[in-house]
Amino acid sequence: TPNVTRKWVDLVICAWAKMTISPFFRVKIKGHENLPKDEACVYVANHQSFMDILSVYQLFKSFKFVSKASILKIPLVGWAMKRAKTITIEREDRRSQLNTFRECVEALKKGTSIFVFPEGTRSSDGKLLKFKRGSVSMAKRAKVPIVPLTILGTGRLMPATKEYLLYQNNCGVKLVVHPMISAKEVQETPDDELLQRLRDTIDASQPPQ
Repeated sequence: TPNVTRKWVDLVICAWAKMTISPFFRVKIKGHENLPKDEACVYVANHQSFMDILSVYQLFKSFKFVSKASILKIPLVGWAMKRAKTITIEREDRRSQLNTFRECVEALKKGTSIFVFPEGTRSSDGKLLKFKRGSVSMAKRAKVPIVPLTILGTGRLMPATKEYLLYQNNCGVKLVVHPMISAKEVQETPDDELLQRLRDTIDASQPPQ
């Protein structure tokens, strides 16, 4: 079936990503037990670096990223995202935004998880930017849960303004997987309240600024 084939393709991408980054840094995962078993969900995380993308592949879960189209041109990261059939968006194009939203909802309803960086761009100093409501809206429309994640350490490895440099960092990267917000909770919680809850949860695991 298409879903089984997709999962195998995603596992290959995850393994490739692990081999690619292992000479440079390690990824530690906290809260592995909070990852969904087989159900589709919307993953929501902070965004500091292009290395976020290769790092979260170490979850070894099947999902599609939502990303601006220009990311696909970046070496290594772009290759992986093309193979994973990333859903692209032109941020300034309203029609592109609507098409992307529909595509995400359709994928979720068919059992494919979606990975979203709700800040919409990378933070240059690690501080969380304002969350856009797209991730919440698609989870509500598709009636699926949301899994918040905090990504730590990628901003030190490849800062937002230095995309073609990879700095050595012995601390590596840490992924904190927070408890899932159930589909029922997603449906019953007002958008603004849910966005704030996601932001507070992700921010709570970040080091003091």
